[in-house]
Amino acid sequence: KDLIRLKPSEIVCNPANWHEHPSEQIDFFIGLLAEVGFAGVCMVFVNEDGKYELVDGEMRTKFASEDDTPIPCVVLDVTRQEAQKLLAFYDQIGQRGTVNDIKLFELLNTLDLDDASLSKNADLILLGLDVEPAGGEAEEGTEVNQMELLPHEHYDYVIVLARNTHDWNILHDLLKLKTVRYGRSKKQIGVGRAIDAGHLIKLLKNGSSQGDTSGLVPIDPLLEAPPAPASKKAPKSRKRQ
Repeated sequence: KDLIRLKPSEIVCNPANWHEHPSEQIDFFIGLLAEVGFAGVCMVFVNEDGKYELVDGEMRTKFASEDDTPIPCVVLDVTRQEAQKLLAFYDQIGQRGTVNDIKLFELLNTLDLDDASLSKNADLILLGLDVEPAGGEAEEGTEVNQMELLPHEHYDYVIVLARNTHDWNILHDLLKLKTVRYGRSKKQIGVGRAIDAGHLIKLLKNGSSQGDTSGLVPIDPLLEAPPAPASKKAPKSRKRQ
């Protein structure tokens, strides 16, 4: 019917509203408000008492209610039954959409964000995208075929710790680990990658047979039983630092 600005005190909350807003979502919303301002509208309809009742936009209304700031509202020409249908399904339709990870990845990396909360949420979104990095890959013909990690499968694993940068660089070159993007600016090596065990064993065996001492451990110690754990001594009490 109309597009008007209403104070939150002029809007009646819908008793059937099912939305809940955790602190993480509110911080995300406030971050966008800080950088852009109000870009959407609340949906209201005129109820049986002649008052404006909310259909969608509860978080906007709550945020503006602190100082009763007028916010943009679109007045719908609907009955209560139609308003309840919108309340039940309007957000659900948006949640049924799918994401083009590559386009969203490219979009997020073009944004200049000042708000800390917005920047943090952008990084969290990027971490959830399935995007192959464009740069930092091994040269053609030297890349290791990586295992496909299947959901709901059990994996035994070995964690390898490099005690210095030299050892880490050797490991990076031997295993052909990729440099992948972490967030909007940081880069790390081999995040979320799986290395084929057969290839690693082959490297270890070759290193052992050729007398290579460039940081590789021979294969035999990996197959031996672990040493018996040392006896534990009672910990000394000390001040907490």
